[in-house]
Amino acid sequence: LSAPPAQTLDYRQANATDPFVPNPAVLASSGWDSLHVELHHQPQFEVAEHQHTMHVIACGLPNTPEDRFAIGDRWLAGKRETERRQLGDIAIIPAGIAHRCNWNTTVQFGILAIEHSLLQHIGQDWINPDKIELRPQFMSERDDLIQSIFATLRAELATGGIGSNLLVDSLRTTLAVHLL
Repeated sequence: LSAPPAQTLDYRQANATDPFVPNPAVLASSGWDSLHVELHHQPQFEVAEHQHTMHVIACGLPNTPEDRFAIGDRWLAGKRETERRQLGDIAIIPAGIAHRCNWNTTVQFGILAIEHSLLQHIGQDWINPDKIELRPQFMSERDDLIQSIFATLRAELATGGIGSNLLVDSLRTTLAVHLL
């Protein structure tokens, strides 16, 4: 017997994560070209195996300064790893890669989803766009630039800042260059 195909999560759809997590996103972007951002506060949970239509970066955000990490497991591209998920750690889940995870405590996390076509467009002057791919990465390494980009986009969502379009465009480009 073969396993059923993984569900697909498409951040271009409104409320896309609702079927996958216990609570809706606390903040979610709408209408940002090639980029989607969400902030989640979730109880302990396990998400079913799924794949994304966009590349996804999950950002670890412990609930309080005393919560330095939130332990859980992630299955990514057929491998399993227990993650400490410290503040600043990121996971990279490339589009189309089977993925699932669980959290053993109440948790906060952020999602940055970016279109593959944006990476191809930004990288076309450096490398063959057909050769661009992201490698899966478990949430076990810090990336302060990505955390800063997420924090700025999160603040922009929360306040509806005055520089929204220009700021989001600049950060989207910075994120793409950094990933390349």
